Amino acid sequence: MRSRVLASLSCSILGGIAGCSSPQSVPANPTGQLAEAPLAFPGAEGAGRLSLGGRGGRVVKVTNLNDSGPGSLRAALELAEPRTILFDVSGTIALESPLEIEQPRVTIAGQSAPGDGITLKNHSLIVAADDVVVRYIRSRLGDERRTESDAIWVRSGRRIVLDHVSASWSVDETLSVNNGFKDPQTGFYDVTVQWSIIAESLNRSVHVKGAHGYGSLIAGGHGTRISFHHNLWAHHQGRNPRPGNPVPPARDPLGAFHDYRSNVFYDWGGAHSGYNADTGVKASIVKYNFVDNTYLPGPASTGRIAFDESNELAQAWFAGNTMDGELPADQWTLVSGKKGPEHRLAKPVDVAPVAADPATRAFERVLGTVGASLARDSVDRRVVQSVRDRSGGLIDSQTQVGGWPALASLPPLLDGDQDGMPDVWEQSNGMDPYVADGSVDADKNGYTNLEEYLHDLTTAPASRGKFSQPTYNGTPFLSLQAAVNALPANGGEILLPPGEYREKIVIDKPNVRLRGLGASPSDVIVVWSDAAATAGGTFRSATLHVSGDNFRAENLTIQNDYHKRSDQRSQAVALSVTGDRAVFDNLRLLGAQDTLYAGSKKCGSDPCPTSRQYFSNCYIEGHVDFIFGDSKAFFERCQIHAIAHPEILITAHARTAPDQDKAFVFNNCTVTGEKGAERIYFGRPWRDYAAVIFMNTKVEGELDPQGWREWTPGKTDRLRLAYYAEFNTSGRNSDMSQRQSHTKILSAAEAQRWALSAFLAGADGWNPAAM
Repeated sequence: MRSRVLASLSCSILGGIAGCSSPQSVPANPTGQLAEAPLAFPGAEGAGRLSLGGRGGRVVKVTNLNDSGPGSLRAALELAEPRTILFDVSGTIALESPLEIEQPRVTIAGQSAPGDGITLKNHSLIVAADDVVVRYIRSRLGDERRTESDAIWVRSGRRIVLDHVSASWSVDETLSVNNGFKDPQTGFYDVTVQWSIIAESLNRSVHVKGAHGYGSLIAGGHGTRISFHHNLWAHHQGRNPRPGNPVPPARDPLGAFHDYRSNVFYDWGGAHSGYNADTGVKASIVKYNFVDNTYLPGPASTGRIAFDESNELAQAWFAGNTMDGELPADQWTLVSGKKGPEHRLAKPVDVAPVAADPATRAFERVLGTVGASLARDSVDRRVVQSVRDRSGGLIDSQTQVGGWPALASLPPLLDGDQDGMPDVWEQSNGMDPYVADGSVDADKNGYTNLEEYLHDLTTAPASRGKFSQPTYNGTPFLSLQAAVNALPANGGEILLPPGEYREKIVIDKPNVRLRGLGASPSDVIVVWSDAAATAGGTFRSATLHVSGDNFRAENLTIQNDYHKRSDQRSQAVALSVTGDRAVFDNLRLLGAQDTLYAGSKKCGSDPCPTSRQYFSNCYIEGHVDFIFGDSKAFFERCQIHAIAHPEILITAHARTAPDQDKAFVFNNCTVTGEKGAERIYFGRPWRDYAAVIFMNTKVEGELDPQGWREWTPGKTDRLRLAYYAEFNTSGRNSDMSQRQSHTKILSAAEAQRWALSAFLAGADGWNPAAM
């Protein structure tokens, strides 16, 4: 296994078992919510937002992946006292029986796991206790034990929050909040599920009823309040969701209150995404809001209905929901079944506060951060990508999609006083690492010091303060470059926890991988401010320069902010890459002029070997020549964004002879522009025989009808020698008859020459998309 470096704190886990006193209980109000309590954590919203979790209680660490016994997650959950559960290990826990949370006052801090995080398999995770907080955990049931179970089931309890969890491969519903409420005291109240992935139930698996791949059964009564917001449902036959109330009106005149906001629903089987089938003698009082949700039919979908209503007593509020990109003025066109005036609420039912996003904005926010996303595994990455690509489908077994991926673990950071906070974090925040003060609320804001540390692992960079110190095998370094230097000669992996790394980086070793551990690329920022005018040349200005082969970077931002700090105009490179077989996935590259240099290595005499680079799902911004170089580079599903400037020149490619095997290829990319970004051109030829191909491009910015521009109009004559080609351009100014006369309009057959597998294969058959 390659060396792995943990830069800044990683998702590492905290040490030890530290006893500390419990806080005084907070009186409950008549609805069951807590009075005058802080949020469960910053960002907690909805009905369960005031959960106490394990605040102020014992610190318990999980030290192994065993089903039970000392050091196991099950043993930590069985303790009958307030506790925060932290992890000294990452990996998959193969459960021998359902994992039930039956003792109240517990926080499961999955974000503390050092490495790739925690996954549960074989049996359900069941919540049946008050004041439970579960964050950044995966539950992927599977069919190996042939159990007809949910991946996650909230069965009972008050004040429960599930945040950034990933649930999949169930043989019933995938994530349910459901109780028969035969006794109101044993039901559940005040539950939030937020920022979570609910995906890929096993449809035709081992369930006795046959096809039974469902999303969520969400049924409560007696005034229970349930919030689902900013979640992703994908690839279920039905129940996306299936809300209701199992208690008849004679026993429950109050009913249940549901709130579904800013969720994404993709690829339901059949005509409708969700439904309530409680009709006739099963009719019950239930009220729900469906607000600002995104509905996207997928391969299994035969209709475009968001919800089918059968319950004669149900009432609903629908607003701001989109279906396949369209926002119907009459939201009730998204509903089938019973939808007369008696079913339409005059205003939203008051469940609990949630800061909803409009559906168009929620879509990107959800896909960017949903699930156990601090270290997204290959399952979640694939599911999220299937939503973007409108691909995938219902599955019957996890074996169809590769099964459980291996999860790498790292050594935990040192925690000398065993209070749950690593020494390096305490030192960087002015605390004493030899005093056990995790249960103390030093700043009197309602959160203990331990909670502040756990928040630090997940929050946005602007709120993280100064803690971003790299470490290698638990030893702190003063810079990211120092961590790079600590790698062995054959490379290794550097994990970048959320934060800003303001430094200039050079990587000349092969086989180096940089991986951001934030919920989105914007959480990890590598930034420097330099320019040709200050550094002694364009190629010396790069924030990150990579010359080593087989480099890979994912889920981070690389920025040169010179143009924001200086009034002097100059080239300023964010990323310079000359290594061969380089892969960049889910990156943001930010700059102005010359943002990205995708080039080949220099050698003693021409022709030099051509380097190959692959960019997928990236955001690249700038204005003049902001993608330039002389390599073979393939850009797939990228957003190419023009910032304000009178003239935008996306590419500046260089070939010095027509037979050189070099080009920039863009496939399924979108060209956008902010206000003030005028006259966008696909590119201009840096050298005579430049080669750039745009295929399946969607243009949303102000593209000039000619599409391409001469290097220096009136002085150079390179366009006639360049190979500039397009295939299937759509959007603004996509009329090919207006193009510059030397533009090549490709046929479908001609476009195949530039397909990824053919273009980048080389003599070694390299296919980065298969990695």
